[in-house]
Parts: sequence; structure tokens; C-alpha cells
Amino acid sequence: MSENLLQWLAPYRLKSGPIFDIDPRKRIAKVVKASRVKWKRNGLRHSFGSYRMSK
Repeated sequence: MSENLLQWLAPYRLKSGPIFDIDPRKRIAKVVKASRVKWKRNGLRHSFGSYRMSK
């Protein structure tokens, strides 16, 4: 991890529990249903990796 990221995360180092108050998967499901877009699980993560590697 970069030094900058380590500094950002330092105050939360010993904390535990959920990161989000609301499960983001439920929000994604609502958006997908309303927009009628086909959602590919892990698609954002894989796309980021592919685009980052090509750069």
C-alpha cells in the first residue's frame, strides 16, 4: 500500500464491524432492476483491472 493510503487508514486500524450502514448490493440490485441492465458480478473489478493493466 502507498504511504498516503496507510495514513488515511491509520485511524481505523483497530476498529471492526461493517464498512457500510446499508448493504451496497441491495442498492445495486435496485438500480439494475430499474434500468434493466444486465449486471455481471465482479464486472467493475475485472474491468478496472483490465483497463489499469492496459495503461
